[in-house]
Amino acid sequence: MEKWALNHPELGLIELQAGYDSDFLELDPTWPEQPKENEEIIPVTAESGMKERFSALFSNPAIRARILLNGKVLHRLSTINSARYLLQDSVKEDKLTVEDAGLDRSKPHLKVTSNIFNDVLEVEFRQGSEIVLFDPPAGSRGAKRREAMESSTLKRVGYPILAGLGKGGWAIAVIILAPFVSRFVKWLLSFLPDFDISLPSLPALPQIHLPTPSLPQIDLPTPSFNIDINLPELPGWVVLMLDYSKIWVPIAIGIVVGLLALRNYKKSEATKRAWQEKHPAKAPVRASAAAGNDAVRQREKQAAEDVREEE
Repeated sequence: MEKWALNHPELGLIELQAGYDSDFLELDPTWPEQPKENEEIIPVTAESGMKERFSALFSNPAIRARILLNGKVLHRLSTINSARYLLQDSVKEDKLTVEDAGLDRSKPHLKVTSNIFNDVLEVEFRQGSEIVLFDPPAGSRGAKRREAMESSTLKRVGYPILAGLGKGGWAIAVIILAPFVSRFVKWLLSFLPDFDISLPSLPALPQIHLPTPSLPQIDLPTPSFNIDINLPELPGWVVLMLDYSKIWVPIAIGIVVGLLALRNYKKSEATKRAWQEKHPAKAPVRASAAAGNDAVRQREKQAAEDVREEE
């Protein structure tokens, strides 16, 4: 099971757990459903290649997730999508809201970023303008991404730019690949024989001529305006950008996303330092996921045993 954790100085321990059914059934026998018998799981690590990851995507069971606050489950997710989740005191069953328009962003919530393989890449705590990034668990895809981004400023900006390009990259792909696809289709059609299909002619429909009334013609004077405005000629680069807006607009979006991600990272580090200065006696902000989650696991197991004894 993959566990993300953040020790908030006021709210407490915030966690996101991601794993398979068997992982969660050890913590909570009531959720999710019982896994299938002899269900095999292809192990996937941060170092696995694309072939193994695609094979696991289609062969492994769905990856589920839970969001907890001080050991209490707030959200249970059947799949992991990039979305925002409010840290409220109520259980939400499969309430996936992509950038939920009804979510009050002034209230504390989590913003989860994932990829097509259901890997959690980044988890952010947000409350109004406050942004704090979770430290990814060791060995996860998010940790590998964070290490790569921290290795150089270029990668820190470049990775989010690539993510931004992915949102509009289909437009670039269509523009670039359209000529090649068109030529390939024409090449395939060249092997087909020519068909001359003559459809039978339909009988002519009867023509109906109705009298048209003759209305009086009124000629009104029309004013003539002759305004000659000499506008300056557009520069060549402006004309080029107007002609290829479908290419540069996604690139511009990607650059903006990259710069915002860099700004959010700096704000996150500044907020963590402020937390540590304001609450020096409390536990470190960068909570140990193993220690925090072990305590939660013990509490959950004890609660499950109490439920069995009552039954």
